Amino acid sequence: MKYLYFNENGNLHIKAKTLDPELVIQFPNPIAVHSDYDTMVDDGAAEEGMPTPKREKTRTEVEADITYSERRAAAYPSIEDQLDKIYHEGLDAWKSEIKVIKDSNPK
Repeated sequence: MKYLYFNENGNLHIKAKTLDPELVIQFPNPIAVHSDYDTMVDDGAAEEGMPTPKREKTRTEVEADITYSERRAAAYPSIEDQLDKIYHEGLDAWKSEIKVIKDSNPK
């Protein structure tokens, strides 16, 4: 899993392996993607004998790539974290947390 933080203009600012609360304040609504998600896209035609130029995808392009199920799956905590929450805080606390995820990622 990696998190993509975007500037207000929709350009990618930083990629991180964790959800960082300080970055979220400065760059709200990061997008969670799979670790192997490629943030690069071809940027026009290459000159003969040259590699195709690439650029980082914009927020709009990343959002278009991500399906509903990927978006929802990325929002869930790991199974280990979910089980830990159930053990320490109970089933009702876990249900509340999962409901927020489901409500924020409707079908």
